[in-house]
Amino acid sequence: MKRYVFVTHYNAYVYQSSVSPWNLRTLPYFSRLIFTRDIKVITKPYNYVASKSGKNFRRKFMSALNVWLGIDQESFDTISHVIELLHNSSLLIDDIQDESKFRRGSLASHHVYGVAQTINAANYIYFAAEHELRKLRGPEEYENVGGYSECWTQASRVFNEELLNLHRGQGMELYWRDTLQPPTEAEYLQMVHHKTGGLFRLALRLMKCCVPAPLLLLDQVVDLFGVIYQIVDDYKNMKETAMTESKGCFCEDLTEGKFSFPLLHAIWSKGTIDTDNENGIKGEIIRILTTRTTDDMVKRHVVSRLEKAGSFAYTRQILDDLCKQLAALLGRIRRKNPQLEALLSVMLSNLPV
Repeated sequence: MKRYVFVTHYNAYVYQSSVSPWNLRTLPYFSRLIFTRDIKVITKPYNYVASKSGKNFRRKFMSALNVWLGIDQESFDTISHVIELLHNSSLLIDDIQDESKFRRGSLASHHVYGVAQTINAANYIYFAAEHELRKLRGPEEYENVGGYSECWTQASRVFNEELLNLHRGQGMELYWRDTLQPPTEAEYLQMVHHKTGGLFRLALRLMKCCVPAPLLLLDQVVDLFGVIYQIVDDYKNMKETAMTESKGCFCEDLTEGKFSFPLLHAIWSKGTIDTDNENGIKGEIIRILTTRTTDDMVKRHVVSRLEKAGSFAYTRQILDDLCKQLAALLGRIRRKNPQLEALLSVMLSNLPV
């Protein structure tokens, strides 16, 4: 049995095989040309969605966190790239699971490249993102350039933990949608903590791997920020015309059959729960979610029902309460952070009433 080395996109891997001499003559061609070509082919669905203009919100969020943490630029860029890879690849999977037609104003990747290729590209990028973490080194490790750093070991563990959280959150949201079982508000917020908060929390935890003594309160700040981010998104999805233009669908959460925050208020709030009466608002909302409607008239009817149930007003009140909690946390940190405050202000600005 002989040992051969294949040079891939990231590293050299030792491969044991009894390859015939004729096949061995083709190895240099495979390693240098075919692999490079294959990478370009299999990542096309990812590059397609990544090429569409996004908000770059997570990098801005990381920049705000770095006001406190102060990690070096090389580590910052590596972590930012990892978060971008994960975010864009998760969009590929989300669009398939939600049967979305559009993303960022264009056809979703799976409508261009097919479901199978898009899933494979997303999975490939998940592992590519983890591989990028090998570039990380703590402040005391820059002289030790050989082998894997302690920083990378810690970052890899964090990466796996938060990807598990992301999939737990996503899995519960899909379960509720597919079984038509609306979660309670507490269950929904727990899902958001795992799913939406996952990438924000991963960014923070990876950055903390690169500094000796990070601030303890930042975990709470990031968790709260993630919840606010998702509730704002839920609210705007049902109310904002700008989101219709970017996603190509008015009230897209209704088409995707999701139990969003305003819908859950209408379902569970006092005076609207009527499990025995199929004509009640709970039964009506669930029936509409079942149809995955694309009819704007039906959607406007749901919006009107939510208005009458006070669901939008309730959502705004919850956002106000959460922002006050966040402000209290920020007040306990001695160093002010204008970047984070500005980011929060932009996120909450011009909420449609």
